[in-house]
This record gives sequence, C-alpha cells and structure tokens, in this order.
Amino acid sequence: MMKTSKLSLSVLAVATFLACQREKVPSADVYVDAAFAAVLSGEVRSAGDGSHATRLDFYAFEEDGTPVPALSRTGLEDFQVEVSLLRGRTYHFLFLAHSADGIVSVEDRTLVVDYSRVAGTEDADAFYAYQTYTVDSPFVATVSLKRPFAQVNVAASAEDVATAATLGVSLEGMTAILTFSGIGDRFDCVTGTVSGHADAVFSGIPGGTLTVDEVDYHLLATAYVLPSDGAVAVFRAEVGAVRLARRFTDFDLGPNFQTNIVGHILTVGGALCTE
Repeated sequence: MMKTSKLSLSVLAVATFLACQREKVPSADVYVDAAFAAVLSGEVRSAGDGSHATRLDFYAFEEDGTPVPALSRTGLEDFQVEVSLLRGRTYHFLFLAHSADGIVSVEDRTLVVDYSRVAGTEDADAFYAYQTYTVDSPFVATVSLKRPFAQVNVAASAEDVATAATLGVSLEGMTAILTFSGIGDRFDCVTGTVSGHADAVFSGIPGGTLTVDEVDYHLLATAYVLPSDGAVAVFRAEVGAVRLARRFTDFDLGPNFQTNIVGHILTVGGALCTE
C-alpha cells in the first residue's frame, strides 16, 4: 500500500539520519540538525484509508508564533523533513498531509477549508499535527498525523436496499450527493477549536461495504467536514426519474471522529423516501 511504503521509507530515513548523527563530533555550532518522518495515524483504516493524502506541507513558527518561512517546505512526497534549527530556541511545527487537489490551506497556524473545491470525495481528506520542540541537540522524530475532520458515512442496510429494490429502485445507476450546512471552515491547530459557518456538497457514491458493529452496510456517501454544533446533513439520490431525500440533524461530529449514519436510508416503513 502507498502509506505502508511511505512508513517504511520514513523509518529508513530516520535510522540513516540517526546513524550519521552518532558519527558526528559534537561542536559548539549554534545550529543543530533535526529530521522528521510524518506518518498517518493508524485510525485512518475506515471508509477512507488516507491514500489520497500524498503530499506533506511543513510550517515552522517561533515560540511567539511568528512564522519562519525559511524553514517551511511544501509538496513533500516522501513525508520527510530535514531542517537546521537554532540551539536553545523553542519552535512550533505544523504538518499537513493532503491531496494535490485538496481543499485545505494554511493561514498562520489555522487550517482553512474551501468546500467549494470538493471534487473527488477522498481528495478532500487531510491529516495534520502541531508540535512544539525546544532544541538543545540534534534529534529525529516520527510524527503521527490525524484528521482535523469528522468523517461522515451514510450507508444503507441490506434490508433497506432489498426493500428499495422491490419498489423499483436499485443502487445500480444511482447518483447521490451529501449536503451539509452549518459546518466550520477554520480549524485552529493550536487550540483544536473550529470556527466559521459554511455549506458543503459531496457527490458520488463510493460503493463498497461499511462495517459497523460487525454488520455490513452498503456505503452510499462519504464526506469530510469540520464539525460544528447544529450541523445539518441532507442525503439526496436519483435513480432514473425517482428522487430520494433524507435529512439528518441528530448526529455527533468531532475532529478525527467517524460518524456513521446507517440503517434505512432509502426507505421508511416500506415506502421510498421521496422528495
């Protein structure tokens, strides 16, 4: 897998860097070398495996939050960062892994999400880490990145799909969108808080199976959104001339949290959920 390959390269790079450091004679230089290997959290193994987050951006800040552009790196495909840092200084580092067609950018130490740029659903996925280091000697570190987003999955039960089929609606040829209103579009990496108010539309049926509590469901939609209280989601699907719709308001969202809306999505009480 792509991520397994990156992890292997990360471990090798860190080991090589560490070996080189052991061979160096200590000096009084004010600069020391540091190396980071970024890896995705093991928690990504869900409906989205994080495989679209193929580039790493790295941002450095002084202790007071002032950016250090000379240390920044963008578009790193090997997820490796090597920098020279001033001995005795405290730095903050922001790591962002995302797709080249992603929807997340960085302003100061805040992730800014532009939902209007959503194309392929998995291209919207992203992972981050924000860490602080006080530098006194050369070091290497493996940094685990996690989602700032809530991952939302909508999936129909086998019974729901079977009932819809008896009413002339099948998953074959179905198109779907999952629309959100009242969601955040700014994520403060320092405090972990979400702000802003935005709408988002995620289209396309991922297909495949979503397993929840050892029960398999047909995956109809997946989205990545910054969570806010009071968010509303609407699932809409079309099959030929039939239009289906379901509105969801009672669900929990949280950063790096997977929300699964499962069960009867296409039908209720033996009837199609038509608009």
